[in-house]
Amino acid sequence: MWLVRVLEPEPLAEDLLTEDEREMIGAFVERRQVRPPAERGKPFATDIRSRVALPARMVGWGPSKRQPYLGNEVLWRAFMRLQTMVLGMQTLRGH
Repeated sequence: MWLVRVLEPEPLAEDLLTEDEREMIGAFVERRQVRPPAERGKPFATDIRSRVALPARMVGWGPSKRQPYLGNEVLWRAFMRLQTMVLGMQTLRGH
């Protein structure tokens, strides 16, 4: 939950997410096409705010007029799912 409230200067995703987490997020959002159509096929942004929104899209969140920002519950569900997926990937690799 602290990821949404990161202090200035804004860190890069590489500073806060592991390589496995970044790889899993990238693979999932490209395969399921959960990024907006205008962003599909383009490189991922390196800022943490953009990378935090991607796992939230994995659990069905999308910005709206009523709730334009991520809430704590959405972030919790997203990162629990992400950790489960990363653990599965690491298990298959034999780590």
